[in-house]
Amino acid sequence: MATALCRAKREPRPRLVFLDPDTGVEPDTLKAAHASLQDIEAVWNALEPREILAVYQHAAHKADWLPHSKMRLGQVCAGADVRFITGSTAKDVAILWAVKV
Repeated sequence: MATALCRAKREPRPRLVFLDPDTGVEPDTLKAAHASLQDIEAVWNALEPREILAVYQHAAHKADWLPHSKMRLGQVCAGADVRFITGSTAKDVAILWAVKV
């Protein structure tokens, strides 16, 4: 992750940074398939205003997986307004995103 963050810092601005972990934002327990909250926070802190962070999110095995994932991402991104995009075919995945202000 550190190498990707260093590379992202050199990219032209404004940027859209898309994190694509295997299953999404770290739930209550971190596994290699997740983006850790620390990694997400480091990327968020490297962004400038008007830049976008997007994260792939796979459904957890609970009914409120999407609101819960939005809340966790919002907390890590300094209270940012997290939005999401879902598909009509794959209802168990979403792209969570926020614009840094």
